[in-house]
Amino acid sequence: MIEIQELNVIYNNDYQALANVSITLEEGNIIGVIGPNGAGKSTFMKALLGLVSCTGMITISHERVNSLRGKVAYVEQKSHVDYHFPITVKECVSLGTYKRVGLFRI
Repeated sequence: MIEIQELNVIYNNDYQALANVSITLEEGNIIGVIGPNGAGKSTFMKALLGLVSCTGMITISHERVNSLRGKVAYVEQKSHVDYHFPITVKECVSLGTYKRVGLFRI
């Protein structure tokens, strides 16, 4: 279960990207986060993963999101892909574990 209570994200002390978002997502549910450019979809995902500073409370399986670092991987969408980049998506995602297991054990 993912529980979000009163989530707020403010950039540069003046731009409120998310305001008072509260939602509970039960295990097994599939959701879509949709909206126009600049609506806060990416900011919502980054807050959910603990990648941006926010206020409010976010828990995943009853654990605060900040305690889950190292257990969650995130690959941001980019409009330009370098097809000559010499690693697979799996290898790219696995790079997040190198601090725990060592670069050559990934």
